[in-house]
This record gives sequence, C-alpha cells and structure tokens, in this order.
Amino acid sequence: MLFRSFLGIWGFILYTYIITILPLTLTTVVFQTNPFWMSLLGICFLKERVLCLEIIGMFVCFGGVLMVTLAPKEQSKLSADTKNNNMIIFGLTLCLLQSWSHSFAQMTNRILKVVPWYVTMFFISSFGLVTTSIIVFV
Repeated sequence: MLFRSFLGIWGFILYTYIITILPLTLTTVVFQTNPFWMSLLGICFLKERVLCLEIIGMFVCFGGVLMVTLAPKEQSKLSADTKNNNMIIFGLTLCLLQSWSHSFAQMTNRILKVVPWYVTMFFISSFGLVTTSIIVFV
C-alpha cells in the first residue's frame, strides 16, 4: 500500500507541475491515455485475456490521442522557437510518466482488492497528508 500511495502522490505532484508547462487541454488529453497503459499492464502482470477487437480499439484510441497531441497548435502558447519546443517535449514526457504512474497505481488497487476499500483509502489519504505537509512546509 505504501507503493500505491507513493505513486498517487507522485502522480499528483507531476500533474500540478505539468499544467504549468503545457496547456491544460493537452495535459488532460495525454493523461487520459492511462486506460490504454492500464490495459497493457493488465495483460502483462495480471494475465488478463484481451480480445482482438479490444486490441484494435486500444490502438485506434491511442492513435487518436497522438493525432490530437501532434496536431498544429495555436501560436499563443505554443510558438515555434526551440526553447519552447523543448519545454513541450519535456512536458509531454512528464505527462506520459504521470499517466504511467497513475496506471501502476490503479493496477495495485486491483491487486489489493482483497483489502477493504476503506482501509486502502485511509492509508492512501494518511500518506498523502503527511507527504504533502512535508512538501509544503519544508
């Protein structure tokens, strides 16, 4: 449960930092790839069966996310200079890392399904409160 709590806090810290780098719409679209990553983790670690149609659907949805992410943007926030492009690539990388972190956290929730939900939520909330308090007040 400590690992799951750490992933949850890490994901939230990354998300709050990423929205200072990237537009919120782009951040949200890339973050919403976590069902795709969760499906892949379920196949690899939890040995879940997936139909061929589901695999095709996952890749079509992921392709749609790529099209939205790589589409030409407005010049207001995303200009063509190199420094800004490097920050966009850095932000997208962090956003994918955050999405993976959330997917791993959800996978640990599925593994911990034998533990009552209120015990899991209490532990995650307590760890989050302590960690956030340390980050804010130190």
